[in-house]
Amino acid sequence: MPALAQKNDNEENDFAREPNDNDFGEFRVIATNNKRRGVYFFQRFTLSDQINVIPRSYVVLLHKNGATIEINQASTYAVKSLKAQLLAYVKAHPQYPINLKVENPQKSSYKHHYYYHWGKRCPEPEVGVLLPSKLKVLSRELSFAWYDEHTKDSSKVRYELVSTNIMDEELLKVKSSKRHIALTLSQAVYKYHIIKLKLLGSDGKGGCQEAAVMAEHVNDESISTAYRQFKLKNQSIKSPLIAVFNEMFFWNSRRFYLEVNKLWRKLVKKYPKHPVLAIAYRHFKVTYHLQRVPRSKAKK
Repeated sequence: MPALAQKNDNEENDFAREPNDNDFGEFRVIATNNKRRGVYFFQRFTLSDQINVIPRSYVVLLHKNGATIEINQASTYAVKSLKAQLLAYVKAHPQYPINLKVENPQKSSYKHHYYYHWGKRCPEPEVGVLLPSKLKVLSRELSFAWYDEHTKDSSKVRYELVSTNIMDEELLKVKSSKRHIALTLSQAVYKYHIIKLKLLGSDGKGGCQEAAVMAEHVNDESISTAYRQFKLKNQSIKSPLIAVFNEMFFWNSRRFYLEVNKLWRKLVKKYPKHPVLAIAYRHFKVTYHLQRVPRSKAKK
């Protein structure tokens, strides 16, 4: 079978252009370490599509009925064939939750944990902010943390946090010894906030970039109409699991990644025994820069 051609190798959210946030399709990707030559997070597939799984990668698919499929073998798979395998598996294993492992049932599909996202990065900065770049938030109360693997003894370490607008005018400066902080963004006149973090007493050498993130505070009235319409349509979804993922797609396509993260947390808590959701959530956090992983795992 011919490999699936990517519509846009540089765009992780191609499905954002779909006219209907509730149109789940046959499958959605909920976990993957595929490079961009292959599939990407939350990608939508219909029965006529094919899925290209490249070497040293895995893909976890969520079916529209709530079942999951783990794929750990490099190949091109017809979605119609995957659905047929899933239906046959459901008949033989009707217990919930249903999770099919394609090709090799004894081998974890997520063996190569973070091969692309961390194994190929530039040298670690001394301090890394654990928030995605160009982040949109609805609430002015922003809580975030940062990553610093270079400091073994944190008892005497101090950090400086500076928030500016896009004109580089200082809005806030805080010195702290904690690695987590709650920040209240300024009023709407300062819509964009650039949050910079540095380790005090450090010369900054060895890092590939300054630890910084741009947060955009958005008035919820600007999207309230679209969200109300989405929620009304989403009430017709029979599966509670799929309804939550539909809401994830709504926020993810608009780059409200912290809203997606909140939904992930609730989902994992609601389904603690699901064999896939916890690991899928972890990979979401790594992909969107909400979690770092040890270097020992990064190059697998």
